[in-house]
Amino acid sequence: MTTTALFRQLHDRLAGTGVELSTVFGDEALTLQGKVVAVLLDHSVAFRLGRGTDEEARAFDVPGAAPFDPTRKGRPFRGWVCVPDTATDTWPGFAEEAISFVGRTVLAGDGGKA
Repeated sequence: MTTTALFRQLHDRLAGTGVELSTVFGDEALTLQGKVVAVLLDHSVAFRLGRGTDEEARAFDVPGAAPFDPTRKGRPFRGWVCVPDTATDTWPGFAEEAISFVGRTVLAGDGGKA
């Protein structure tokens, strides 16, 4: 199964959470009330987990995980982690954590700096 198909399955699995399938920066993404939760990349998904959170640390513990650097200029987004498609079993949990993070920070008004 392709990474895109796996990402769409993840979206389907999150039905009822308010997450929508969108396009961001030309890539498929999951958004919550217009705010990005996760972005599909070539062979991974970047999850917005929050800088310095336990969830971010757990994501970086996944073999092959890496910072999300959409510009590819050595300036990764803080609080974002790319989790490879070799660890798709972890995606639902990280997606739920990202939804929670966006809901309690970005949508609550602190800009996601937590």
